[in-house]
Amino acid sequence: MEGISVGNEGHSSLKRSQHVGVIYCPNGKTRTAIAIACYLKFTGQVDKTEDGFLLFLEQRCPDSELSPATVAKALPASIRTFFRNFDSTIKLKRYMNQQPLLLRSIVMRGLPVEEKPCLNIFNAQGDHVYSSHPDLFGDISVTNPYAQQDPGHWEEEEGFFPVNQILEGDFYLLCRFGGHYADDLSDPSKIIFRYANTTSFLGAGPIHLRCDRVDLMRRYAHLIDYKEFLLSMTFEASWNCSSQQEAPLLQRDSISDNVLYVRSGLATLI
Repeated sequence: MEGISVGNEGHSSLKRSQHVGVIYCPNGKTRTAIAIACYLKFTGQVDKTEDGFLLFLEQRCPDSELSPATVAKALPASIRTFFRNFDSTIKLKRYMNQQPLLLRSIVMRGLPVEEKPCLNIFNAQGDHVYSSHPDLFGDISVTNPYAQQDPGHWEEEEGFFPVNQILEGDFYLLCRFGGHYADDLSDPSKIIFRYANTTSFLGAGPIHLRCDRVDLMRRYAHLIDYKEFLLSMTFEASWNCSSQQEAPLLQRDSISDNVLYVRSGLATLI
């Protein structure tokens, strides 16, 4: 909770009339607005972090043709998730989960691409910890030395990806076009969607994400059926990697070896 401690120190300093705070970013809007929104929530001046964001927009852009509410509705899902997480942190005065999680697998459906999409996961330090195309990247920082590299399976707009990597803190998932575009991380136009979150507010079990919970790139939004799209990530908390004898806990479940059963089972549940 280092950030909360820094916030307390900053707030105490700003209580003095001779002290002022200056926050800025290149365009003076989004990132500045988020920082100020968090401060307003932290100091109890707004009920929700999103309310602080709207208040900033009202003051910062009074002559804008777009109302703050309209701008807020267009916010990426990742920012909305961050607002909810920050609200929970202030309410609980701690993170909900303070332990790493093992991301067992990712199941995806309703993505209208023929070739297997390229999934890449990065942690808060920017380390590349997983790829569905491991042979194309030499920079992957393996967090689970016992995991077997498995490229996964993709067929008819559905896929199953065994991940089996340890995540702790902030992370983000990028889904890009596969095929001959798979190894080009430098071209943002090949990103289909992004999902960002933190293990601090996740727990064991599956999470199911529809289109409104991921940052879907606008250029491709019209191609995706919102009713069909689903991203499911299964996390596990009851594991330990402190010794070689416990390695089987980190290896693939037998269920991961039968993609057809996984796909049919998920379809039945959903």
